[in-house]
Amino acid sequence: MQFIAQEMREIMAELGIRTIQELVGRTDLLEPRTDIDHWKAQGLDLSPLLYQPPVGPEVGRTKQQEQNHDFDERYDFRVLLGLCRQAITHGKIRATLPICNTDRAVGTTLGSTITKNFGADGLPEDQIRLHLQGSAGQSLGAFIPKGLTLELEGDANDYIGKGLSGGKIMVYPPKSVFAAEEKSSSATPLFTGRPVAWLMCGAWRASGSPCATAGRRWWWWRGWATTAVSI
Repeated sequence: MQFIAQEMREIMAELGIRTIQELVGRTDLLEPRTDIDHWKAQGLDLSPLLYQPPVGPEVGRTKQQEQNHDFDERYDFRVLLGLCRQAITHGKIRATLPICNTDRAVGTTLGSTITKNFGADGLPEDQIRLHLQGSAGQSLGAFIPKGLTLELEGDANDYIGKGLSGGKIMVYPPKSVFAAEEKSSSATPLFTGRPVAWLMCGAWRASGSPCATAGRRWWWWRGWATTAVSI
């Protein structure tokens, strides 16, 4: 990073730019390369990407106002942190909770709190076990550590268990609604390895078991992770 920063300073000095902020939106400083001899580059016109409309200085090209991401409205802040505080200090937690598909990355902030307090070893197995009912949003249980178990009775969007780091996730359809082997309870992909997109990406020291059919890419780049699809 030190060498990258030094090179950036040198290039910016050549351009007469003092700060990174001054570079934002300056597409006039970019020039497409013309020395690329590849068939994919033939006929490629980048000028629409570099075009700057003739507008006055009152039109912002950079951030004009602070964003409110409503972190305090997220599921972990609204429900899980208060509920599971006892388990983080002492004792076990068992709870059944509703969930809907606007609740994204459920368990991630709780898992982060566990890791901050106990490190990579997390909590004892199943110290916190949450039975969720409904449709989960994206990234259910992303990066959750050991000691946190999420049991979803319902269905889920993609990226389940992204970067799973010792925690456990189970997904199965509501009882007596339909035959599990005929429906998909989890979107694709799931249970993948590196912390990129999809389900259980980057999973290590972890386990997950969706009950029902699973879509493509349900177990990618896993490292010491155990997964099973039960039909």
